[in-house]
Amino acid sequence: MNVHIPTDENQWREYVPEFFFKNEASDAAKQGQWPRIHESVSEVRRNSLYLLNRRMDGLRIPYDVNEATIRLILADADRFQGQGSPVYWLTVARIAELALIVAGEYADGCEFRAAGDLLVNPGKIYIHLKGGREPIIKNRHQKLSEQLNSLVPPEGNFIEWFKKNVSLEMAEKALIPELCDRVEHSPMIHSDFANRLRRRAEKIADAIGFLSAWQIEDAGQLHAKLRKASDRTRDWVKSNLCGFDQGLFNRIGRDIRKLAKGFGCPGDILMSATVAGPLAGGG
Repeated sequence: MNVHIPTDENQWREYVPEFFFKNEASDAAKQGQWPRIHESVSEVRRNSLYLLNRRMDGLRIPYDVNEATIRLILADADRFQGQGSPVYWLTVARIAELALIVAGEYADGCEFRAAGDLLVNPGKIYIHLKGGREPIIKNRHQKLSEQLNSLVPPEGNFIEWFKKNVSLEMAEKALIPELCDRVEHSPMIHSDFANRLRRRAEKIADAIGFLSAWQIEDAGQLHAKLRKASDRTRDWVKSNLCGFDQGLFNRIGRDIRKLAKGFGCPGDILMSATVAGPLAGGG
C-alpha cells in the first residue's frame, strides 16, 4: 500500500508540524552550483550528455547539490536529450536518484523544509487575480493569507475574498514527483526502477513523520537524544531514517560510460540495454 505523500501546501502543513516550515536550510542546502553546458561548442554538442554525467561524477553529494542545482542538471539533460535516447533516459534515472539521495540527506539531517521542497512543495505557483492583472508568483514558504492579506479590503473576509478573486496555477511541480512521473512514463525505463523511486520517496516522508513524532526539530536535538540513548534505541532510530547510499547513482554513471563507448549495460533499468555507436544519439 502506498504511503500518502501530500501534493499541495495545505496537505503538507497538515502532515507535518509548523516548525518544519521555519527550519532554515543549512549552508550545505544553499550552496549548490552547476556550471552550465554551452551548446554552441561542436564537441560539446556531440558528447553533451556524456559531459553532463562526467560533471555529475565530480559532485560532492550532498554538499555541492541543492534543488536549484538538480533543476539545472535536468534542464541541461533536456536540452541534449537526442530524441529520447537510451543515454538520456539513463541520465534522467540518475538525476532522479540524485534528488532522492539529497532529499534523504536533508530528512536525516533534520533539514525538513529543504526535504519538503524536493518531495512535495511545488516549485512554482502562479496566483491569478481577478481583473486581468499579471500573475503573482507565490512565496513558496509563506501562507497565501499572509502574502495576499494586503489586497483584502479592511472589512473583508480573506476566504470569501479569495474564492471570488483568486485562482491558482501550478507552474512547476515539486522535483521528486516530477522526476518520478517522467520515469514512470518513459518508454525505456523498467517499471521496477520507477517503483523503487516511489518507495524511496515514501521512505523520506516516513523519516520526516518519524522525527516529527519523536519531537525532533533540528540535528542538534537528534544528536543529543542519540547520545543519551541505548544501543537498541539508536538502532531503532537508524532503521527509521533514510540512510541512502550513492551506489546506484555511481553505477548508473558507469553504465552511461559503457554506452558512450558503444557497449551495452545491465538491463535492470533500461528495457533496451544494447545500443549501437557512441552515445546512441545522445548529443
